[in-house]
Parts: sequence; structure tokens; C-alpha cells
Amino acid sequence: MKGFLLFCNIFFGIYWLGAQVTFQAVPQKKEVILNEPIHVQFILSIKSKSSANSVSTIKLPNFSNSQVVARNVIQKQGYENDEMILLYGEEITLRAIKPGSIKIGAASVTVNGKTYTSKPLSISVQEERTDIQEDRINMLGMGDAFLAFKVSDRNPFQNEGITGKLKFYTKKVDLINSLSNLSPPNFQGLFVQPIKERNNTYEQEIINGEAYLSRVIGSYVIFPSKPGTLTIYPFTLTLTVAEGFFDEQEIYIKSAPVTLQVKKIPDNAPEGFYGVVGNYKIKAHSNKESLNLSEAATVTVEITGKGNIGLLKSPELIIPKNIEQYSPKNKMETLPGTDGVVGKIVMSTVLVPQKSGSFSIKVKPFTFFDPKDEQFKTISAEPVVFKVREDTLKNVKSDSIETNIKSRDSDKLKSYIPDLHVKETISEVLEGKPVKTEKSAVLLIVAGVVFLSGFLFFILYKKKKRIKKNVNTVNEIDKTSVHKINKLSPPPSDKKNFEAELFQLKKIAEKGDDKKAFYSLAESIIQAAIYQNLGIEQQQFITSVDIEEKLINKFGDEFAEECKNLLLKSQIEQYSNLTDQDSLLSVYLKIEDLIKKLN
Repeated sequence: MKGFLLFCNIFFGIYWLGAQVTFQAVPQKKEVILNEPIHVQFILSIKSKSSANSVSTIKLPNFSNSQVVARNVIQKQGYENDEMILLYGEEITLRAIKPGSIKIGAASVTVNGKTYTSKPLSISVQEERTDIQEDRINMLGMGDAFLAFKVSDRNPFQNEGITGKLKFYTKKVDLINSLSNLSPPNFQGLFVQPIKERNNTYEQEIINGEAYLSRVIGSYVIFPSKPGTLTIYPFTLTLTVAEGFFDEQEIYIKSAPVTLQVKKIPDNAPEGFYGVVGNYKIKAHSNKESLNLSEAATVTVEITGKGNIGLLKSPELIIPKNIEQYSPKNKMETLPGTDGVVGKIVMSTVLVPQKSGSFSIKVKPFTFFDPKDEQFKTISAEPVVFKVREDTLKNVKSDSIETNIKSRDSDKLKSYIPDLHVKETISEVLEGKPVKTEKSAVLLIVAGVVFLSGFLFFILYKKKKRIKKNVNTVNEIDKTSVHKINKLSPPPSDKKNFEAELFQLKKIAEKGDDKKAFYSLAESIIQAAIYQNLGIEQQQFITSVDIEEKLINKFGDEFAEECKNLLLKSQIEQYSNLTDQDSLLSVYLKIEDLIKKLN
């Protein structure tokens, strides 16, 4: 009866006390076992005769020694004796990371301009008992419900993607709708990407001669980041089970741990190998096969495949002399699925030839490790060939134009070139002599040109004089006026520019001997810059999918992919013991450019 009783106690307690505005944090319990989920509710109560109340968003505190696994909104409104009673809040589900205590700071909310603060909390965390699963399942009846986490391969290579499915099994139909919360474990030594799939369908399975209803409640792509023995610790599922007519109870069931024996990638890696594992293809093409010397061509290289796509590097072109190359544009697309992570990286480069002739653009070979064949493979794209012609206009010489004119029929040529004598026409006009119609027209044209030139000169002169006057006026403004102008200007922004952090990151990159420290700091800087740009508070809980959507809406797909890939690289490289192909300094320059765009 966790949700109902806690909510109602707060509701009626506040009502009978007659409080107008109350804000408090209420934990589900004061003691928990390691990895056991716990609910904490932040409840705001407003009792007033008017419904016109200004309420801000609840500012949640930091939660130490815990992981946030769920977040729900609480809202209820009613009337009593012509007074409105509003209950509003949030319920946060936490899971302790290690024994000790969970420290919950003070939350705050503003109502009608006044700020209310909850009291800090401390929840004790005890060591996990090995018999907790058996105790909780015995309350249901042995074997009535259980979790099973199955992986596609228990003996993968380092950086090889495997898939895992978490299934819920039950023999009781009334438990189908009892699932209330799932807590994943800490994936130590593993990089995990959830697979987006919504499947609420139950299937019937026969296990040890007994019929069960089963359903997949979680699917993941898992990349072991280091060789050796790695353990995927249990998932914890919360079931809310009815107990009596009004009461209900939370019961926790857990999956069994899964052990992986991760094989090391062979040491005889080629020089161009930088940790990419899977199976890939590469191709290149140009948007033009032939072009003029003054034109540009776009060469596109595409690497597609399945594996740890996040480690893919931008392909490199081998550009001949006499071809100018512009900065390439990269776009990466990834899609975690039940067969692993599939995706591609596309690089487009604009090339401008400076000389005519035939050119061959080569792509540097790309090396990856194929876990199925257990060998390194180097692939390359077919060279892109195009021909460059001399400009058409440059090939036409001026003397050939003159020859063409002279070869034309002289009578026809005269009909196109009027025999006009401007000087004579002007003299005749000055002497008062009659002028032919053609001469009058020419005279009018000349006079119009002279008049227009004078008029334009006059306009430019007046504009220059006005600008000079304005400059003098500004220079004469006294300090009091300047102070007034400054008061009208917007206040300086308090946004962080991350100069100090970037300076520290650059120092680590220049030394080049501490990859883990570099990528740990890089992840922190990128995440903080994204949060600042999107107006997300550090203590606010938001999924990576929501952040990506916000970046796409604000900057577009390409920039959002760039942010995601750099952040993903920073997370992976902290635990990878393979040599990174990119130097830390080159990665720093990418991060610096990204932070400038976000600022």
C-alpha cells in the first residue's frame, strides 16, 4: 500500500492541521538493503479559497551514493468547504550504490513569490543479504515469478557487441500487471546501450514441465571494454502485490548474475587498427565524373556495418597536388537492435581542382577486427576518378574573336554598328545648327550620364558629411550620458565559458600520458556545456534521448550527432586499454570547437 497510504497520510494530515502551504520530503523507509529500490516523495500542499496560485517547478536536491532509476509526477486537486486543496509533487525512485547512507539534500519550490524548502534526509544502507531473493519469492510461493537475463554470447572478444534480454516469468495471471519498477545493475567494465522496443505481449513457455507466462522487459547491447572475467550483476524488479482489500506490498525479485569470459584482441594488430570490432564495408563516390577548372566536386566516403560504431573514425582521403580540399563534414547514424548496433559514418569533402587533367582520389584503408573469423581485416574503397577540363571561356582567344568579326559581311556589320560622331554633334548644337535625330539621341544620353554622375556625387558628399557629424556628436557625450546608456544595456551574462576546464584539458592532452584523466574531464565538460546551453540544471533528471531531441530541435541532426559521438567516445575511451588512433590533442581541438558552438 506504499503509494496510496503515503499519499493519503500526507493529504489528510495537512488538511486537519489547517496549513496553508506545506512542502516536505517523505521517504518510503529509513533503512534499505543494498540495491533495493526506495521511493522518496517531495510533496507540496496548497490550501486556499482561490485557485490562482503561481507555483514554480520543484528544484530537486542532489542524491549521494545512489542512482536515480525512476521519476513520477504526483498531482491531486479537490475542494473542501469552498477551499481548494492542491497536492503537487514528484516521486523519485533511488537505488543505493554502496553500503553506508544516502544523503538527500533540501528541495525547494516557490509559491506566489515565496520559497519553501524541505528538510534534508539520510537513509541508512545495509549490506545486501544473499537470502533476500529467496525470502521475497517465498512470500509469493516458490517459483511463482522469477527474472532471467540471457546474453547472446558468454565468451565475446573485447569491444565485441553482444545482446542481452531480460525476461519476466510468472505462473500467476494476477502478477501480469504488478510490475512497477526495474532497477538495472552497475555495469562495471561494460558499455551498455538499451534497445528501444516496446513489447507488452506475454507468451506461454514450458519450463521444467510447467507453464509460464513470459515477457521481455528489457533488451541491451553490451560491449565489454576490457578482457578477463566480467560479471553482469542482478537486475531488481519491483512487484506491487495486493495484500488484503485496501493494502498492497512491494516485493523484489532479482535475476541471477551472468559471468562473461572476455577474450583479448590479438596483439598482432596492424598499424591502422584502433579498436573497431565487428564487420564493415566501405565505398566512395563523387557527384561529378568531369568538371571545368572553375568548378568543385564533392567526394563522399561511407563506412557501414555492425559493431562498436562509436569508435569509427572519419575516413581520410589521399589528395593529389593541385587540388584544394575544404574541411570535411561528418555524419554518424547508429541504431541499437536485437542483432547489435548497426550504423554508418558518412564523410563529404568539397574538392576544387587548380589544374586541368585526370585525377584519382584515394581513400586510406580501414582496419577492423572480425570476431567471427577471429582476424584483422583491412578494406579500402575504389579510387574516385574525375577529369578536369580547361575553362571554355579561357580557350577562346581574343584574336579569334577579331577574325570572326572581320570575316563577316561588311554590309551586315554596318547595320549593327551605328556611325555616330559625338564630338561633331556637340559642336553643332553649340553653334545652333540643326541636328539629326540620331545625334539628338546621343546628346541626350551623354547629358543624362553627366547629370546622374553629378547627382550621385552630391548624395555621397552629403552622406559623408552626416556620418562625420554623428561621430562628433558621439564623441561629445559626457560620462553621465555614457552611464545612462550602460544602465539601459542588458546585464552581462553569467554563463560559464569553460576556459579554465579547457585549459586543464589541453595540458593533459599535450602531455598525452593519461588517457583516462583526459576523457573523464572531457566527458564532464561536454555534459556541463550541453546542460548549460539547453537550460538543464545539474540536479535535474533527464534521459539521454530527451537531451538528443533537444539538441536536434535547436541545432539540427548533424550537430546533435557530433555531441553524442564525442560524449560517447569520452565514455568508452576511459575504460579502453587500446591505443586511440586520434591523438589527445586532436580530440581536444574537436571538443574546444564543440564548446564554442554551445556557448
